[in-house]
Amino acid sequence: MAASGVKMKRSIGRATGLAIGLWAAVAAQAADRFVSLTGTNDTAGGYTNWAGASTNIQDAINVAVAPETIWVTNGYYMSTSNVVGVTRLANPSNYTMVCVNKAVKLRSMNGPAATILDANGSATTQRHCLIVNTAGAVVDGFTVRGGYITSARFPGYPHYLGGGILSYTRDALVTNCIITGNYADNAGAGLFPGGTIANCIISNNTGSSAIYWQGGVHIVRNCTITDNPAGGIVLNDNGNFENCRITRNGTLGITEAGGAKASNGGKFRNCLFMGNQGTYGGGVQLVNPNPMSITNCTIVSNKATYGGGLYLANQSGAGSNRFVQNTIIYGNLATIASSNVYVAGALDFPRISYSCTPDDMSAYGANNITNDPQFVDMTTGNYRLRANSPCINTGTNGSWPATDIDLDGRTRIRYETVDMGAYEFIRSGTIFGFH
Repeated sequence: MAASGVKMKRSIGRATGLAIGLWAAVAAQAADRFVSLTGTNDTAGGYTNWAGASTNIQDAINVAVAPETIWVTNGYYMSTSNVVGVTRLANPSNYTMVCVNKAVKLRSMNGPAATILDANGSATTQRHCLIVNTAGAVVDGFTVRGGYITSARFPGYPHYLGGGILSYTRDALVTNCIITGNYADNAGAGLFPGGTIANCIISNNTGSSAIYWQGGVHIVRNCTITDNPAGGIVLNDNGNFENCRITRNGTLGITEAGGAKASNGGKFRNCLFMGNQGTYGGGVQLVNPNPMSITNCTIVSNKATYGGGLYLANQSGAGSNRFVQNTIIYGNLATIASSNVYVAGALDFPRISYSCTPDDMSAYGANNITNDPQFVDMTTGNYRLRANSPCINTGTNGSWPATDIDLDGRTRIRYETVDMGAYEFIRSGTIFGFH
């Protein structure tokens, strides 16, 4: 599976300058902690060098002091025991392999392909793989797998969520991780995403949606959420998804919504929803009258019983804070009704505008078009726009910041007016920079 946008390697301590420069770099790391499967577990020395590195990640976290960094070198780190009653967990029976309960940085040396955390969980030995519960904590560059959580074993919220990672502080960062092969029977098999989640792949998690959130605003940015059979995202509160690829999630007729379901707030911006399957909304389902929005997204090649691309329900009373704008909803399929957009009941405010879909949206908003969007090549999954696309320069600029970028990382507004869809068109010969 491609890991586009996810940085897989990290290099530190490279000698490239004068001796004084090398000395400064070493001195700057003097208080950091180190983890290696070949370390000698120098507990007296506090694991402050590679020779005396801890062989256990939690032991290194326990002795670290904020804002130190715990460096973890290559290896397959498998859990054989639990961290019991970790700080700030109301339920003392809630177990995890690793708990980052300080404002420290837990970083791998060479990225997630080389550094694997396996909770080794099962129905009889249940545990999260990783818990992050402290503001300022950072987790960077791991494969996170093997978490296994059920609501019967852990009935207290949020302990039955986030089989792979349970992060419930708004000021933590999880980045450059692969979250895969985890299980939760209620919701959030892969991730409960407090704080910021960036440049991660969340894939092949089972039992429930890959991501579940409630409890305030969080940000998921530049992530790929793919191949999760029980669905991609469930939002029960405010959450922002920016520049994400949500693909091939859900199961037709079984999963309620394939790519994403939002019921109490949420924003999707510059995202691609492709190849997802569900019952009510293959790509996205928006329900209940709460502020939610889909802006500059491409919703394509999804499948559902009702609303192959988008399913809207219970829209009364949401006002102007709930809308679909600058979005392409095309080439989706429904087995019973409305291949692209299904509207359950009346909309009391213009909800869909400046968007492209074959369905007639004139009753729901203005400046929509029904033309073929003219993708470069749908058969190969290239949903960028051809030069003759009617979606070029036909969106509405709204409150776009000057620094905003599209799904390719390119400047969003190039020719005065924003395009529809997740990808901004660039004329042949244009010189541009990637962010």
